[in-house]
This record gives sequence, C-alpha cells and structure tokens, in this order.
Amino acid sequence: MTAIEREKAYWDDRYEKRYASGRPPRKRAKSNKLLWAAIEEEIGEINHIIDVGCGDLRIWGDRDCQDYVGIDISRWILHYNKNVRRPHWTFLWAPAEMFIPDLTRENVFCFNLIFHILDVENVKKILYNLCRYATDRIFIYTWIFNPLFPAITDGEYQHYHPLEDYILLFNEMGFTLTSIEVIGGSKALYIFKSTSCSS
Repeated sequence: MTAIEREKAYWDDRYEKRYASGRPPRKRAKSNKLLWAAIEEEIGEINHIIDVGCGDLRIWGDRDCQDYVGIDISRWILHYNKNVRRPHWTFLWAPAEMFIPDLTRENVFCFNLIFHILDVENVKKILYNLCRYATDRIFIYTWIFNPLFPAITDGEYQHYHPLEDYILLFNEMGFTLTSIEVIGGSKALYIFKSTSCSS
C-alpha cells in the first residue's frame, strides 16, 4: 500500500466513524475565533478560496463563501460535505501532493494539514502546489512549536515540519512571508503574499 493509499484509508475511516477533527470544542472555538480574526484583518471578505486539505469543514463554523473549492484525500468526507454541509460549494478529490491543473484562486488556505504529512518531499510538493494555486495570498495554519518534542514524529500520522525551513521555496515561487500569528499554544497562522499582488 502506498503512502497516499494509506492516508486515504485512514481519513475515510476516521471521518466515517465521525471522529471530530482538531481540538476539543471549547478550545477549538477560541482558536478558530483568533484564526478568522487574523484572516479577516488580512483580506476582509472571505471569498475566492481554494482550501487544500479541507477535511470536515469544522474550522469554518457557519461561515459562507461564494467562490469556494475544497480539496481533500477522503472521498467520504467530500461526499458528506457536498451532500450535507455545503451543497453549493465545489469539492475535488486529490491528495494534497497532486497538482490540479488550471485551478487558481486569489486565496489559498491550508489548515492543519502539514503536520499530518510524514515525508519531507511530499511537504515540498504540497507547498509548491499552494503557490501554484494562489494568485494573491496563502494562509497556512500549522505547528510553530513541536508538541512531539523530543521526537519529531509519532511515526504514524504526525510530523513536525518547521515552516521556516521552507521560506526560500515560497520566495522562489514569488511569495513573501508577511505575518506569523501565534494561535493556540503550538500553532500559528503563516500568511504569504504574492510579490505581484498590489493590495
């Protein structure tokens, strides 16, 4: 079984059994509030979004988006999102490492995904894809501190990847790190802006 097949099986099973993603509801509500405040301060209207690793959409709460494309490896959760949660949104199946041609939006979100990727080369592929999808900004919500210390991985589905190690990759792709907003202890929102973006 390949890494992608293993990841798909894991997430399909997890979502089908209704395991909630992320933190307990009270802590999640607080961190989500801070997360969205930082995003809204940066772009105002939440629109023209590609959401890579969209998962169960719990982080979105009751927010809407007129032009939204969610990408995920779990066909089960994409079917559920489309038929139950957000029928008017667009959902595409793909591993985050796989680039979808001819797909761009102003803003690209990638929330709570990077630390679920074990392979460093796959992390690079994902970050390149985020840059290729975005025309204006990229928002990455991931670990800023290593909660697994002294280890860097649990060997199964979590791995600490310091995003600062990839700044040159973003620069080469025409993006500059403009802000790091620490949210909820070990996580932070990294905001990258295209060097060709005027606003």
